[in-house]
Amino acid sequence: MSEYNLEEKAERWHFPARNRIISGLSKKVLVVEAALNSGSFITVDFALEQGKDVYAIPGGIYSEKSVGCNNLIKEGAGIVQNVSDLVF
Repeated sequence: MSEYNLEEKAERWHFPARNRIISGLSKKVLVVEAALNSGSFITVDFALEQGKDVYAIPGGIYSEKSVGCNNLIKEGAGIVQNVSDLVF
């Protein structure tokens, strides 16, 4: 999903625009793993601006890849422990 032409090479700075579109098309946003400075937070910010619900999967307190998710939960994101937590 992108607003760039198919012939255009994917570049790092294209991803935020893509993430805006993806969050816009989604009813909910789920972050599965995220380090402290993860690019996932760009998508989360767009989702919150768009009025979407944000969820995160909690992780171990010693895992660098869980710090972002655990912080999201601490800040009010919904906790997902199984599929039924996301089903309407």
